[in-house]
Formats: sequence, structure tokens, C-alpha cells
Amino acid sequence: MIPKIIHYLFGLDSIFCNKSFDYFHYLNILSARKTNPEYTINLYYYYRPNNTWFDKLETDSICNLIKLDSLDVVINRDKIVYTEHLSDILRLILINKYGGIYLDIDTICIKTFDSLLHHKFVMGIEKAKIGEDSNVLVGLCNAILISEINSDFTNIWIEDYKVNYQSDWNYNSVKRPLQLSYEYPSLIHVEPQSSFFKYSWDEHGKNSMFNKNSDISDCYSLHLWEHKNYFNLTKYNKEYIFKNNCTVSNLYKIYMK
Repeated sequence: MIPKIIHYLFGLDSIFCNKSFDYFHYLNILSARKTNPEYTINLYYYYRPNNTWFDKLETDSICNLIKLDSLDVVINRDKIVYTEHLSDILRLILINKYGGIYLDIDTICIKTFDSLLHHKFVMGIEKAKIGEDSNVLVGLCNAILISEINSDFTNIWIEDYKVNYQSDWNYNSVKRPLQLSYEYPSLIHVEPQSSFFKYSWDEHGKNSMFNKNSDISDCYSLHLWEHKNYFNLTKYNKEYIFKNNCTVSNLYKIYMK
């Protein structure tokens, strides 16, 4: 049984990947607390931001803030091209050790994850419009990982990093787990696109999240693709949220009450 623990990572480099901890991050983690009130929520960091919203996570008892002892990982750090790749392997190490649910901090929770906890390991499908082709299967996105302690799939994936790490942006984090799911289908449960990544980083997805009030009744969560939408998301202060009628704003209004 997968334990009721939610894990986040932030602050793995001193400049925070040039993205400060913002109000929308705070609301995303608040959404996890409100939709999963019985869960333990831990946010792990190495560099702590001097930031009111980050501090408020602790003062409002939304989650535990835990300082990582080091950033040493199972692959040679000199090979790591992006800080995000360091996050990719650290999240696997965390859920392998403790079990539970890993969430990227650009994820809004919509309903509890309880119904998925009987599986051994869970990921969700990522699709997008690429070129002229719509709904292309990109892979299994690691922005959400749900795992029992010491799961076989997690162990296989971690070992794969040692021999198969590539500098390509999403090879090890999205493309490779899809390949592994074909090799070890009994070790992983794959959720449909709608569960975690209903709207992608493409223009249709952006429009559905930030301009329309879209149907999210079949979603456990909504991934906001911060690496594509960060500057748009930083506009989401209280005033902006309440004057807008779109999917993201309307979710945030619920959690601000």
C-alpha cells in the first residue's frame, strides 16, 4: 500500500533555476493540503529562498520544510546538464525510500489521490500537439509519481540512470519511463492523460487552462508546465485571480477561501 505522504522539491541551485518561489507555488501546495488533509506533506530544499510565501508554508502549517543534507546522487553530477535533471533523480530516490506521491510544485491538486494508493507504482500519460500532429504521445511525465516504498519499477529506473543518462531535456524523465513501462508492464499502472496532464504545454493546453473555464471533472490534478508558462503564472496575485474566469483562476479561488 502506498503511504499517504506527498513530497516536493525546491531550491536545488542557488539561483532557483531563475524562478523564485511565487504565490502560485504556495497555492499549489495549499491545494494538496486541502484535497488530501490526512496526508503528510514534505517540501525538501537545499537552498532556502528568502521569501515570504515559502516561509508561510511553515507558519500556516501547510507542509514540513526539510533541508537536504547534500545533493549527491547516483549519477555523476558533472554530467548533469540541467538542475531539473538533478531533481528528476532526487525525486526517485525520495519516493523509493519513503514511498508516497511526488508532485512538481507547478501542480494544482483537484481531488484526493486515495483511489490510486493500492497500486505499486503510478504514472500518467503526457500528450501534446507537435508540429502538425495533434495528441502525440510524448511519454510518461515524471511531474507526478506515485509509489510504494522500494518499488521494483523505481529501482529499475534508478539503475537505468547509471548507464543510460542523456542530456536530452525529457529523455530520462518522460521518454525512458514509457519505454520501461513496455518492458515491465506488471510493475506500473499507467493513468490516462486526463488524470494528471489533461492540458498540455501546447497552445491548446495553454488556452484551456489560462483563457477558458475548462472541464476538469476527470482530473486528479492539473500540471501547469511552469517551464513554458512561468511569467504568465507570476501574474496570479489575489486581484488577478478574482477578476479572471479561467480554469486556473477558478481553482485558485476555491483554495483561497
